[in-house]
Amino acid sequence: MRNGHLLVAFNESPPRRPFLHPPDEPRTLCLVVRSTDEGSTWGEPRAAPGFLTTGVECPSITQLDSGEVLLIQWRFAWFPLETAHKRAGAGEEFVVAGSGLGEAAPIASEADWPLAKLPWARTDAGLCCSISTDDGYTWDKTVQISTAPFRRGYSPRPPVQIADGALLLAVASHDARGVLYTLRSTDRGRTWLPPTVVSDSAVLSEPTVARVGADRLVLLARHDASGFLFQQMSTDAGQTWTRARQLPIWGYPAHLLSLSDGRLMAVYGYRRPPFGIRACFSQDAGETWDMRHELVIRDDLRNTNLGYPTAVELSDGRILVAYYAEDSSGVTHIVGSEIRLNSDTA
Repeated sequence: MRNGHLLVAFNESPPRRPFLHPPDEPRTLCLVVRSTDEGSTWGEPRAAPGFLTTGVECPSITQLDSGEVLLIQWRFAWFPLETAHKRAGAGEEFVVAGSGLGEAAPIASEADWPLAKLPWARTDAGLCCSISTDDGYTWDKTVQISTAPFRRGYSPRPPVQIADGALLLAVASHDARGVLYTLRSTDRGRTWLPPTVVSDSAVLSEPTVARVGADRLVLLARHDASGFLFQQMSTDAGQTWTRARQLPIWGYPAHLLSLSDGRLMAVYGYRRPPFGIRACFSQDAGETWDMRHELVIRDDLRNTNLGYPTAVELSDGRILVAYYAEDSSGVTHIVGSEIRLNSDTA
């Protein structure tokens, strides 16, 4: 933040056994927590944009050059199972909640309704952008972002501001097609232009974008089938993109950060033993990545329920990486790791 504060946006869900991922949990709430001393201490979490906004996917948050703060969320609409069953007869598409992580089941026919293991179902409520003009203390306006012709548009990463001041938000269709596309705003998030396809040649999701020059952008995306990150690049401020290519980086999803020394940092969850958080660096704006000096930030986490890291460079050059993980009792929590880079990390 321009005032030196740090904001972390995250999801909170009620404790259940078994644990429910946000797409299965109607009571998921977005919270924002603030530090006024570069991460040494943190205040109490606040609901954002408010307590009435529930059933959301992973949020992203950023401050624009204007000082406004944007909070991006994909939202679900939840209904009792019986109500959803009736509405489905009128043409709405629903997904029923499974009994564990990643077990959501789309309803394709009447025969699929018995797949429901919990008494609710969801449909899509759309992509939303909430705007704050007081450094994220309150939220003045929430606008719906059209993703048509795509049904969904999800990413846990915020938009980047390009050279002409426009915002570029990279999202994924989050369905079997796995199409990556961008949405552009020229009025600081109030309205958004129709989608521009980035990639439809591989099933990719959860993109992150960094600006590494006047019009040069680097995009990394998750590839579930392999576990490796895929990369695309643009030299015309996101108008066109190279074809997706697989990187030697195993881990997902990633966050890209342009460092003050000119390097590009990718930080990502490592969901195989030893479980943890890692980072890799590029000294040539994403052309090559130095896997010989891959940085192990954590390798002591207890299982695959971890990750979604976000990194920020502090005033003294330290890097703060925020992510989620399980504690010894199985409760997920938000964790921060501070690292100081040296010549051995790139």
